[in-house]
Amino acid sequence: MDQKIELTLEPVTEHGGGARYELWLGLHSSGAARFRPRRFRIRSYNLGRYDPQVEARTAFRLIEAALTRDGAIRPCMEDLIEVLENNRSDTLSLFVTHPSRFAQRDAPYFQSLFATVFHDSEWTLGNYMDIALELEILLPFEGPLGIGMVESPFQAPLLMLLGETW
Repeated sequence: MDQKIELTLEPVTEHGGGARYELWLGLHSSGAARFRPRRFRIRSYNLGRYDPQVEARTAFRLIEAALTRDGAIRPCMEDLIEVLENNRSDTLSLFVTHPSRFAQRDAPYFQSLFATVFHDSEWTLGNYMDIALELEILLPFEGPLGIGMVESPFQAPLLMLLGETW
């Protein structure tokens, strides 16, 4: 089966002198006899709470970086596809924090999870393994889990969690 992932940032309304945006992730699967497009609305859990325009653009940059940037451990597209295929709500939650400040009590409860650590030059594989283990232990989810580590598109390291929430 052939599968394609598409990330789109769409203006939906005018908002205080600029457009308000919605962020969508699409999964296009084509088999021998059928084509099944699905779209997933991405809702930011904690980005730019006061400015939806910043929120959507920042979220777009993070997801794009997770899918395209180089790093020690590239996120596996098959993991993201599995998260999307198992999604029942057609909505994904996005949570972003500094890896050293990650705490389960701050994050939403995920049913499935595609996580990316955006690192700076001081991060090591040991730091990545600590975060991966912490995610597996702390987050109560039953579905698929995919974790990668790539160079940060921003100045500071970040942890991005993307998936379906309860």
